[in-house]
Amino acid sequence: MPKIVDGDERREFIARIAAEVIATEGIERATIREIARQAGATRGLVEHHFRSKAEVIEKALDWLNRRYLLREQRVLQGKQGLAALEARIRCFLPISPAARREWRLRLRFWSSNDPQVQAVQRKRLAETRRLFCDDIVSAVALGQMPSPADPLLSAERLLSRVAGLSAQAVVDRHHYTSDHLLAELSCMMDELRQGRPM
Repeated sequence: MPKIVDGDERREFIARIAAEVIATEGIERATIREIARQAGATRGLVEHHFRSKAEVIEKALDWLNRRYLLREQRVLQGKQGLAALEARIRCFLPISPAARREWRLRLRFWSSNDPQVQAVQRKRLAETRRLFCDDIVSAVALGQMPSPADPLLSAERLLSRVAGLSAQAVVDRHHYTSDHLLAELSCMMDELRQGRPM
């Protein structure tokens, strides 16, 4: 374990290692002992900073979501309407090695039966639907696309397509290459501009 003095930094480091263990081994195998081993720390040190495995997993999920949101903030600067929506989706898609690792981790969390993990995931999905909807409403106001009958339903369908493509790309990255995913994104944006239902 690298020399870290600050307690918050140590918790963050352990959460990142836990996320990596969950991505490769699954939540069930991400034991305190295994997380400690891969962090180069003792089990006692991990337990000093976290009351339970559930708390470590919660922090790992928080780490994943904050990492994504920071990247999204950077790519969205100065964009609105369809430009913002396209940038948001590009950020969401597993088109880089880092994004593919995040998606492997995200799918592990999606398959979790833990009520707390599910609650956090539901909240993130609802927030993403809302942001997609806000971008669509903004695009309509800017004259970039016709107004859909139900912007929230359009956002929901768009999110389902993007999430489905992303999950398939994790399973079959040789077919769902970055170029393939970006071509699909281009098709989706064209459909929105033309007012075709998602």
